[in-house]
Amino acid sequence: MKIGKSSGNVKIIILAAVALIAVAGVISYANLSAASKKAASADLEANIKTSFNRQEDSQGNNRDAITSGNLEITDNISKAVLRVDGMSCSGCIYTIKSSLSGIDGVQDVLVNIASGLTEVYYDNRKLVNVDRVADAISSSGYPSKVTEILSPDRIRKERSVAAARALTTIASVGGWDILRNDFNIELAHAKKRYAQVYGASIFNSDRGKVLIDNIKVQIVSRLIDEGIKMQEVRKSGFVVEDGTVDVEFNKFLNGKGIHLEKFRAALEENGYTFDYFMKKFERRVLINQYLNDNVLNGIIDKFEKQRRYTSWFNNAGLLATVVYYDRDLERLIQSTGTDSGCSGGSSCRAKK
Repeated sequence: MKIGKSSGNVKIIILAAVALIAVAGVISYANLSAASKKAASADLEANIKTSFNRQEDSQGNNRDAITSGNLEITDNISKAVLRVDGMSCSGCIYTIKSSLSGIDGVQDVLVNIASGLTEVYYDNRKLVNVDRVADAISSSGYPSKVTEILSPDRIRKERSVAAARALTTIASVGGWDILRNDFNIELAHAKKRYAQVYGASIFNSDRGKVLIDNIKVQIVSRLIDEGIKMQEVRKSGFVVEDGTVDVEFNKFLNGKGIHLEKFRAALEENGYTFDYFMKKFERRVLINQYLNDNVLNGIIDKFEKQRRYTSWFNNAGLLATVVYYDRDLERLIQSTGTDSGCSGGSSCRAKK
């Protein structure tokens, strides 16, 4: 292995490694040229501004719709669970919530695109015929059907179980748990990168608080995406041969020209433990080999590879059952980017 790397280059290698395993990494500001620093600062400022404006717009748009919050479960509150077809983006969430804004008794609405379910909390004294909710959603363009109604006692029990799970797990994808510790590590690292640019006080401002929310959404989305892939790998029973991860890691170190101990030290400096990095690296090796052997096998053209991968991942996402235990994060993901449209330029309104 090559040895004579400067500390600046080592930091760049660490950041490249972080990007490789698809965790929250931000450019190493301390090692950029003056021009690059200015560009990096501008990019981060644009990110903050965009996030801030998007959340302001989202909050404004939702004032006339049903606003999700931490609803107190009294003896008058029930919950209807509905199967809703045709949802594909956060614009669909806004449409569905808006369709229920005129129904007396509706207290809170939580839409889960991944599972195709919508939860409607309502005052059972004011709303007796829950089919009105399904009819309203269906009329907005999303065929809907009530599948279950939960009593106040069942809601409290459900929340109690979720709260207990949320202490260690923020969500699961088909039984693949996304650990809170992983989320916390990614969040701490991302905050450190931004603090290097703007100073630690950046997160005390209103824009900084919106930025934190945006970072949380990005981290959760990446962890969910990883969970979708791991779920597919696990369902197939695919495993790599013994020693494969060690071989790939040695290739990685040799390719970067860095000793293991220096790599470990640089990881720690950037807020990652070696054990955490290796856990993510092992998953990346497993996912990549699965894709090469089972999804992209025999395909040479890079555009066809991208098309095949995108199709595979989208289908896997549709089949995945995502359950959030941290309801605050779930609501945050919904509220961030409610102005975004459906992919591919399609209409957010499903066909009746």
